[in-house]
Amino acid sequence: MASAGEIVERYFDAWTSKDFDTARGLLHDDLDFKGPIETLDNADALIESIKGLAQIVTGAERRGLVEQGEQVCVIYDLHTMPIPTAPSSGPSGSPRVPIASATTERPR
Repeated sequence: MASAGEIVERYFDAWTSKDFDTARGLLHDDLDFKGPIETLDNADALIESIKGLAQIVTGAERRGLVEQGEQVCVIYDLHTMPIPTAPSSGPSGSPRVPIASATTERPR
């Protein structure tokens, strides 16, 4: 059985490569997601939200992963297309958003 960190890494790799079917398959149906913009209560809603975000994502660089039992935090820089209200801090003037995403993995 894969560790919580391995599952989170597979999920990160899937959604950042726009493999939404694989990403969805790694999620529990009844997940709880609380982010800075929205709160979601099921996996299908999260995947639809990520599909929308993916339209402006130009890349993601994983900086680290911290795993403690079922709790995992992945740290990454999210690169997006230029957005008029975002500061330019990435290559070629594109926005770079540092993100730390915490996850609690539970057995299926």
